[in-house]
Order: sequence, then structure tokens, then C-alpha cells
Amino acid sequence: MPRHGVIDQGGDYALRLKGNQGSLHDDVRLFLDDPAMPAAQAAQVNKGHGRIETRVAAVSDDVAWLQEWHDWPGLQAVGKVTAIRRMVGQNPANASTETRYYPVSSTGPALARLEPSKGSRRGKLKKAGWDNGFLITILTQFAKIHMR
Repeated sequence: MPRHGVIDQGGDYALRLKGNQGSLHDDVRLFLDDPAMPAAQAAQVNKGHGRIETRVAAVSDDVAWLQEWHDWPGLQAVGKVTAIRRMVGQNPANASTETRYYPVSSTGPALARLEPSKGSRRGKLKKAGWDNGFLITILTQFAKIHMR
């Protein structure tokens, strides 16, 4: 669980949940993996270095039930990022897949292209691939707009 000090001092978090975090991880996973789950989704495909990587992100701010069950300080949304990687020319059935789940303390008002830092949308998406905090910021902004 994030320390109360982060929230108390005006900070935000986007933490990767792992299986050893017990029922919170399981509840978030079951919720976000449910096809009927109300979530905003976005996808990105990158090609380079002989690989094709597709990232699909989903974010939901429908977390009151989760907050009630787990009392997670500052929880505003949950998200997941599924990365599918394969070599160019490789059968898609042989791709590797990894899904990560995140509790998030902040939701913002703009999409990646409206995110105020300088740079192209493509550059921001690439940065999000390297920086999970930036990725979650963009995804929660996306979710907030599209779930109204």
C-alpha cells in the first residue's frame, strides 16, 4: 500500500501491482480482465529492431467498490497495460504477452496530444513506453474524458 505521506504531501502514484499483493492484485485483475468492464482503452503499435510490439491500455475510474474493500489511500482509478511482442515474420500465435496492473491516485483532463509538455504525440507515447508514471498519467487523462 502506498504510504499516506505521498498523498498527504500532494503527490500522486501509479504503482505496478504484483501477484504477491494478494487480494488487491486479484480483484484489480479480475475487474480489468472482464470484457464487460467499463473502461477507456487505447492501443499503440511500434515496429523496430526486427520486432513488432503492440500495447493495449485500459483504465477505469469505477473504483468505489475497490476503495471500500481495500481502503487504498487516494485511489482514483485502476489500469492495465498489455504488451504483445513478436519478431517480424513470426507467427502471431507465437508472440509473448505480458499484462501489468496499476492502482492510480490521479486522473487528469487531457489526452496525450493535449498533454502540456513539448513534443509530438508519437514522442509522448514513446516516453510513456519508457516511463510507467507518464503512461499512467496519459491513460488516466484518456479515461476521464471518455468515460463521461
